[in-house]
Amino acid sequence: MGARIEAQAVTHPLDALSAKEITATVAVLKASGKVDKESRFAAIMLKEPAKATVWKWQPGQPLAGRQAFVAVKKGPKAFEAIVDLTARKVTDWKEIEGVQPVVVEEEYEMAKKLFKADPRLKAALAKRGIKDLKKEVECGGVAPGYFGPEVTGDRRLLAMQCTLNTEDKNEYAHPISGIKATVDLNERKIISFEDTGVVPIPHKITGFGNQKIILKQVGKLDKAPKPLKITQPKGASYRLRGQLVDWMNWQFHFRMDPRVGLVVSTVTYNDRGKVRRVMYEGSLGEVFVPYGDPSLDTFDRTYLDAGEFYLGRLTAPLQKDLDCPANATYFDAIFAKHKGTIERRVQAVCLYEQRAGVEWRHSEFSDKPKERWTESRARRELVLRSTSTIGNYDYTFDWIFLPDGAIRVVVSANGTEETKAVKSKTLADDIEGKDTSHGTLVAEHISATTHQHIYAYRLDLDIDGDNNSFLEATPTAVPVSNSPRKSAMVIEQKTFSNELEARRPFALLPLWHVVNPNVHNANGYEVSYVLQRGENTTPLLTPEDWPRKRAGFIDYALWVTPYQPNEVYPAGDYPNQSKGGDGLPAWVQADRPIKNTDIVLWYTFGITHVVRPEDWPTLTTEKASFELRPFNFFNRTPTLGQPKYP
Repeated sequence: MGARIEAQAVTHPLDALSAKEITATVAVLKASGKVDKESRFAAIMLKEPAKATVWKWQPGQPLAGRQAFVAVKKGPKAFEAIVDLTARKVTDWKEIEGVQPVVVEEEYEMAKKLFKADPRLKAALAKRGIKDLKKEVECGGVAPGYFGPEVTGDRRLLAMQCTLNTEDKNEYAHPISGIKATVDLNERKIISFEDTGVVPIPHKITGFGNQKIILKQVGKLDKAPKPLKITQPKGASYRLRGQLVDWMNWQFHFRMDPRVGLVVSTVTYNDRGKVRRVMYEGSLGEVFVPYGDPSLDTFDRTYLDAGEFYLGRLTAPLQKDLDCPANATYFDAIFAKHKGTIERRVQAVCLYEQRAGVEWRHSEFSDKPKERWTESRARRELVLRSTSTIGNYDYTFDWIFLPDGAIRVVVSANGTEETKAVKSKTLADDIEGKDTSHGTLVAEHISATTHQHIYAYRLDLDIDGDNNSFLEATPTAVPVSNSPRKSAMVIEQKTFSNELEARRPFALLPLWHVVNPNVHNANGYEVSYVLQRGENTTPLLTPEDWPRKRAGFIDYALWVTPYQPNEVYPAGDYPNQSKGGDGLPAWVQADRPIKNTDIVLWYTFGITHVVRPEDWPTLTTEKASFELRPFNFFNRTPTLGQPKYP
């Protein structure tokens, strides 16, 4: 119980690169002369083998043809490389023009030093009563996106701002507004500096990173709960072979990817002795977080968390008995740093079983007590979890496997709010409504900006094989005659043939099926899985807004494309400062056929966060989710034979 599994030897074709493989990749590139001492590795990750090869592979068989994909920043230029780890050679090397790879740690530090050494910053802070830059302020930068050639140009940029450094460890409670600089990372110089005037700096201590301050401010709960323990006396029900998991009728593999985090693959369900394919690979594709305030301080807060910051690499250690229950198993992860060295992330993933209410039940009542009966079964679920911290937000990503063949995906947002300092102390001071027009006053002189969290998932379903189709089924009412009723319910169905017609808007509420037209259940229906939506929102940015162009995948709630191994990221391979149109909007222009072939679903969902005072100084969990549910996949309730007390 609570076991930790350190990074192991590679045993599966989709395992992430091991520490030895990362080291070997860097050594091969250096030996080839392609990289030098000044080169920086924006990404070193697994180059996946062919899909057909992976499906044919069986546990215990040897692994062949392991490859690494590498994104290299060499001076101002960007390159991509493929390294054959078996042959120990570079098999592909090419320059990628017109892109900006993800900003690496060294560049953040360089930009911070430039900013803090600028005499204009010292003068601006002095006007605000700050004299000691080393002790009193913390400064940092974020990727600024793209806002047209007159604003962004083709430079490699970082936008710089500062906060007051206090004992409560909450920099977002002490923003220093009105000061902003832009650093050209290639030229290593500040190209713009703006000071729009003094705004009161919030000084009030608002702690959540310091337990003493918390207790001083709010005290302990009036009625603290009693201990709640979760135990499995005979151990967990799942079996592990590396990162290949067998649980009840499920088998799946998982790995941690430096860009998108958890990747779940080769998902199958054992249907009474017959192993059936459900999904080849599923993962997050992107997280888009646009903030709604157009002012100098906040206009460029329109983040693409996966592509701009590599949220997988920002995985945070999971805390035992807090982030995951006592019966969880923990897994470490290995990532490459920008100089090619190794970084081990301890307890990056957890896996555990949980009770989740009722699986199925029914009662029959009768006037005769002996004829009354109740049958009920408890539901158990398997949870695979990781957490990434990107600036002010913590995201928890769950893949939950249910006994009845369903898979639930849940994203939970925690952390603290993005803020700016304002002149108003309370709402009564904001007579003209300027300080609260794009956010909420959550404390004295602090406005938390209205924003959205929009998640895009890549779902390569293979329902009983590769050849699938996409079908939309819309429940609707139709008029009827020859009945006491005036209307009836019918299901209007449409199977789509090409990519462009399969793009689905956010407003519709149909059932979206991935069907296998070549396989039928006992009743004659095509077997399928349906994407069942949970919490959702509608993107608020207008189509001509630059951030929306950069995140063009949010134009539709669902896209369907034919499988292509090089089409992985919905906003394109290099969204940092991209001009827009990359990824899904570009791919579907070919309008390729998607009927009775290998297809991929791209589902976009999320939340609009209008901040409440109850979200300050830390946000309690806010979830968004969806489910992949079997629909005509089985012939009857798949858990009918489940024991009463598992």
